[in-house]
Amino acid sequence: MNRKGVAKEVVLNAAVIAETKKSVTSISDISTIKDAESAREILQKKLGEALTHALSGFIPICSKCKKVRNKKGRWNQVESYIKDRSGAEFSHTVCPECGKKT
Repeated sequence: MNRKGVAKEVVLNAAVIAETKKSVTSISDISTIKDAESAREILQKKLGEALTHALSGFIPICSKCKKVRNKKGRWNQVESYIKDRSGAEFSHTVCPECGKKT
């Protein structure tokens, strides 16, 4: 507790000075570090929840062309739909099976 009665997180170090009966101590206030760690953990949890929510639930997709319908009723390529909700990027290539068909 500091003089104002506020609880603080501290690290206490103590050591005996060699060949004497004296000791030295230091107290370091790590409250700011602990507060930052707590804030980071909260943000990480919120980010995880947001990413989980971004691509969850019922997704209406065309069984023929694979376009996805958004909330406004517009049909978009599945890549656009996922990119808009997750920030994922796509690279396009042809799989070996499709490559044999061409």
